[in-house]
Amino acid sequence: MNIELINDVEKIKDFLKKSPEYLALKEAEQIMDSDDEVKVLSFQKDHAMMVYNDDLKIFDRNSVESLKSHKYFSETVYLLNHHPLVKDYILKLLKYNDLLEKINEEIFDL
Repeated sequence: MNIELINDVEKIKDFLKKSPEYLALKEAEQIMDSDDEVKVLSFQKDHAMMVYNDDLKIFDRNSVESLKSHKYFSETVYLLNHHPLVKDYILKLLKYNDLLEKINEEIFDL
């Protein structure tokens, strides 16, 4: 890589780190990560996933036990994803990803 190209990449990186989309995403992430309710929901989801995975090692996928643990896992994922702080984070992540996609299109749409 030549020096000019490396400098251009660094400029894009700096632009992204200063963009309103990135700053909003990082702020939402910090708020979400520090919220006790979100932490509990995340722990419950992780625990439910482990229980479901353990059940799949022991029981058939269509067994009552596996279906029950899968249902509980699905419910915990739903509750976590519908928490207002998580929803806000996801929305801001989508906006940041849109920005990245636009940059990607500009760079590679030759």
